[in-house]
Amino acid sequence: MLNLVLLHKFSNFFDISATWTFNNGFYTTQPLERYNTPTHLPGEKGEEKKDIIFHIEKRNNMKTPDYHRLDLGFNFHRRRKHGISTWSINLYNAYCRQNTIELSPDYDSKYGNREERQYFSNDWLFPIIPSFSYTFTF
Repeated sequence: MLNLVLLHKFSNFFDISATWTFNNGFYTTQPLERYNTPTHLPGEKGEEKKDIIFHIEKRNNMKTPDYHRLDLGFNFHRRRKHGISTWSINLYNAYCRQNTIELSPDYDSKYGNREERQYFSNDWLFPIIPSFSYTFTF
């Protein structure tokens, strides 16, 4: 993991901060194949259902993509009679990168002459998030 932080105070009234976070992804265990099995023997009456059995070759067999984001902060200070007021404007994930939080196996049944093809979809959370705050220090 790598964190780079930049703080700059332009004056007593204004300062900025920038934080860039990088992580080289994490390992996760994912099934590489799946099999459909019948739930009852041939010739038995009843509704035919199929159970799915997942084949996992070894633990930690997949690595997620690299994770990185940029957080920005802008602070406006004002001296008051009984203290200092501060307005803060912040941006989480300023360049809106879709960082993977989970890999989900999915299957495509229309893949050439084979029955199905497995692929992994990246689940992500939290695009760019702005926030505002007001602080009074006395």
